[in-house]
Formats: sequence, structure tokens, C-alpha cells
Amino acid sequence: MQKDTPFKFPNKLVNQIDEFSDGFFLVVINTEGEFEVFQTLDSPVKSMAMHNFLQIYTNNIHAAMQDTMGQSANPPTGNEDGQDDQDDKD
Repeated sequence: MQKDTPFKFPNKLVNQIDEFSDGFFLVVINTEGEFEVFQTLDSPVKSMAMHNFLQIYTNNIHAAMQDTMGQSANPPTGNEDGQDDQDDKD
């Protein structure tokens, strides 16, 4: 019986990304369901810029997910003008 070896993200690939970029931030979920983070940012300015970008990007994704979840949780009522049916009777 062969024991399964957990997948390890290849250092060679991380090194190649580093070689052909001016900095990166990479997150993967390994075969054990754990997050692994790889980053290379060679200056404090690039580090701050990357983390600022990631914060903005994450906030945008979060907002889009909330919009999507809100739309599915609140199906249209058929009253498109936004007024109550009672207002139509007056």
C-alpha cells in the first residue's frame, strides 16, 4: 500500500515567477486544505503598494459577493416602482 505524499508547491516555479517579475504575492491552498503564501517584494514601497492593492481588490470582491448574496436572498417582489401596494389604492 502506497502512502499519499501531500503536494508541495514547487520552489522552482516560485523562483521562476520571481525571476520574471518585479515582485509577487501568491496564495495557494495545498492538498491538506491549508493556505500557503509566497511573496517577493524587494522594497518597502513595493510591499506597501502590493498590500494596498490586495486590500482594495479584496474589498471589491467582498462587496460583489455581498451584492450577489443579497440579490439571491431578496428575490424581486414584482413591485418595480419601489412603492407599497397600499399607496396604489389611495
